[in-house]
Amino acid sequence: MFCNLLRLEALLFLKTSFSHKSQNHNHTCKTVTYPESKVSASMADLATGLYDRLLDEELSGLLADHPELVPVFEKLDPEGTPDELSQLISRVLGEALQLVPEAEQLRLTNRMTEVVGAEDGAEYTLKRRLLDEPKSQRLTELKADGAQGDLVRPETPLGTSSLLTGAADDPSLDRELRAELVSSDRVDILVSFI
Repeated sequence: MFCNLLRLEALLFLKTSFSHKSQNHNHTCKTVTYPESKVSASMADLATGLYDRLLDEELSGLLADHPELVPVFEKLDPEGTPDELSQLISRVLGEALQLVPEAEQLRLTNRMTEVVGAEDGAEYTLKRRLLDEPKSQRLTELKADGAQGDLVRPETPLGTSSLLTGAADDPSLDRELRAELVSSDRVDILVSFI
């Protein structure tokens, strides 16, 4: 069982056919079926200990199956709730995308964007639907017309945080800093800790 609309939408996409018309787009998907064990195997067994998990239908069912365990809940902080819910949706969508064939991943991602865009005040998110074009889907650099050479790109992703520990397989901290600084618009602070 799943608790939220987006997880339900992802499973509907995975398990059934649907036809949806939105913004003059017609989306039709083939029936794709995946074993239930792959879809819902995140907490097969509950054990005593500390948790940081939102109460969803799956967890509620597991708790009902284990009356010997006493759950302790706390209310969500209203300021942190959007971050917690977006992390949940990110995990749910990530799990669903691993289950669908590569050819269907873009369609599922755009379907989730359309579900969000259907909410009042969130229509702007519809402009974030990904385009299905033969060229690369990720912008990696913008150059001035006639510019020569490429910027040195850091080995670590620009869009996510990375922890460089100095391990043998880590990129050089010196090289990464130089590449980041050369390609940055500005640097607010640079902190080193040991």
